Amino acid sequence: MTNKNIFSMKILLSLPCFILASVLFWTMTTEQGIGETYINRTRLIFSQKANDESLSIINEGAKPALMQLWIDKEEPEEKPEHIYVPFVVLPPVARLEPQSSLGIRVLFTGKGPSLTADSESLFWLNVLEVPPKMPVSEDNPVLQMAIRTRIKIFYRPNALGDITSSDAVKKLHFSYVKDSNKSLLQIENRSPLYVTLTQIKYGEAHWENNLPHDGMIAPFSHISLPVIQFTDSRQLSMTVRYIDDYGVISEYHPAELNETVAIVQ
Repeated sequence: MTNKNIFSMKILLSLPCFILASVLFWTMTTEQGIGETYINRTRLIFSQKANDESLSIINEGAKPALMQLWIDKEEPEEKPEHIYVPFVVLPPVARLEPQSSLGIRVLFTGKGPSLTADSESLFWLNVLEVPPKMPVSEDNPVLQMAIRTRIKIFYRPNALGDITSSDAVKKLHFSYVKDSNKSLLQIENRSPLYVTLTQIKYGEAHWENNLPHDGMIAPFSHISLPVIQFTDSRQLSMTVRYIDDYGVISEYHPAELNETVAIVQ
């Protein structure tokens, strides 16, 4: 897998009404007009001690692209001018030339909704790429679309100290839950950080890839997923793969399932 594939994580969207131009053309071919930009980070970890963080957007294409950037807090469909967050992204709009990169700064202003002091807060950086308008004719059909990339911004207050995602994953609590006719694996996050899991293996070869909420567990919350019935949950080996602070997939091996819980209906 290339770096471009790792970092892009692009979401194809119809162009919102607030962007500068409408550039969606449906055609017979997609050889031109597809965005070729990507971000060199998959997440930003924002400490309360820091005033700003930086990243880069790279354009590997042969055409310039118009970029619009903004930050939201679980408001993917809201217009940027209606979003109130304690961050500013600079520049908010920029032209990215072909075969070049653009430096982006994210500044913490502290102005906005109050943030929790005892747990991490989650925000999203949005990067919307609008390709240049291509000539369209019957002999030259072209597909163009706006492409939005969203990456996570984690804000960590000073009270959390130097805790990292690698520390947080060790505070996960695994339980085998018998709920009526269902067998569930409950994963409780007892840390003040968000934990993002990509895969879970239990037993010898049972891999779970389709995790609720894309595997992200908020601080002091839990997720549950259906699993096959365990013969002896106390001796069940576990492996979890998670995304660390650097965007790298790492592994953690819990000692065992902590307990078996029966829910009586």
